[in-house]
Amino acid sequence: MYRENMTENQRIQEWFLAHKEEMICDIQRLVSIKSVSSKNEAVFPYGAGCRAVLDEMLKLGSSYGFSTENHAYHYGRIRWGEGEKCLGIWNHLDVVEEGNGWSFPPYEGVLHKGFMIGRGVQDNKGPAIAVLYALRCIKELKLPLNIQVEQLLGCNEEQGMEDIDVFLKAGEIPDFSFVADCSFPVCNGEKGICELELSSESKITEVLELCGGESANSIPSKARAGLSSGEEIETRGRSGHVAFPGEMVNALGELFTLLSQKDPMGCLQKTFDFLGRAGRESSGETLGISWKDETFGALTCVMTKGDIKQGRLHVLFNIRYPHSWNYQEMLEKVRDRVMKYGLSLKVVRNSPSYLEENENIDELLQAYESIMDEKGYTYTMGGGTYARKLPDTVAFGPGLPADLSAINFPEGHGGCHGPDEAQSIDQLITAGRIYVDSILRLNSSWS
Repeated sequence: MYRENMTENQRIQEWFLAHKEEMICDIQRLVSIKSVSSKNEAVFPYGAGCRAVLDEMLKLGSSYGFSTENHAYHYGRIRWGEGEKCLGIWNHLDVVEEGNGWSFPPYEGVLHKGFMIGRGVQDNKGPAIAVLYALRCIKELKLPLNIQVEQLLGCNEEQGMEDIDVFLKAGEIPDFSFVADCSFPVCNGEKGICELELSSESKITEVLELCGGESANSIPSKARAGLSSGEEIETRGRSGHVAFPGEMVNALGELFTLLSQKDPMGCLQKTFDFLGRAGRESSGETLGISWKDETFGALTCVMTKGDIKQGRLHVLFNIRYPHSWNYQEMLEKVRDRVMKYGLSLKVVRNSPSYLEENENIDELLQAYESIMDEKGYTYTMGGGTYARKLPDTVAFGPGLPADLSAINFPEGHGGCHGPDEAQSIDQLITAGRIYVDSILRLNSSWS
């Protein structure tokens, strides 16, 4: 397998290429399990799918000779190495609902033109296997390691990160951690995340049924309403992650716009028109909270869910706000605005922004530069990872720019929360090599 006079980097690259097919099979094993986190199921704490996928991941870790721990299915741990210092690497095994409009089966991990397609291949099962294989590479090549490395595996990242709260209470915090759940190079700051529910103060009789949105952090791809007149309205959109709305088409916003044009809607016409405008944009302008700063960029505000319960309308917004935006001021602006349209405001959750400065970031950037042969840098984003709740933590890959044109996806397909979520296998191998290099650099700097 290894030629004489090979450098360490060449041996690592050869190892990953030799284990490519195994890596693909292991990702498919995880993707085949629909692991949408749910507290409503009888299986504690996050449902049968999350229980099954954590069992499968820990089984893989054990089969490759690592010690594993299951912390009551809140999170798992795969360990390698010994030493006083400890590096934590975080992944999550829960996924968002598959939603609508897939061209490929969402839970098979289909290989197509160098990509794997399936829910979780990007976010975050493919990266979890890339990290596991980085540890396996270090172990099997017997590369020197004088620190402990822990791969930590959560099961509630997409539904509020309660798993991290449980982890923090246990008190076993690594000296430094990174989360393998963003794009390279290093993300050292994330916008605040706020979920607000707007509810009608009066019961609605003109619309008997309304539903739209599959996840609190995905753009709705489909919405439907049933009117008291017997008419049914259905709209389609273009789904994706709420943190990166781009040229989104929000099916729920489109639905409210159509409802506002129906006759007779009476006083609801203004309410539906307001919600239609708020749903079709992502700037927060209609809610009165448009904002941006130099470090974090623009606030995003996306309508993600809507329904009618016991005659009252409920609409959920996911807001990603810059570090400089005062949270309480933002709430007051929204409350003042929505009252004019017969709507009340409820805070579902709020996770403050973070900005991390840490000397270990330089080691991660050097690892990136070594493998990619280009300058590394830090950046901030609207996406939310475990890093926002953990001390001494940043987000670090594995995302790299990918050309999906060869697959000829429909517009809006291929992203992490959208239909036909796709991951380049070769880029995942590159990420695995970067992770090996980063572990070895931290090992050297800490020894």
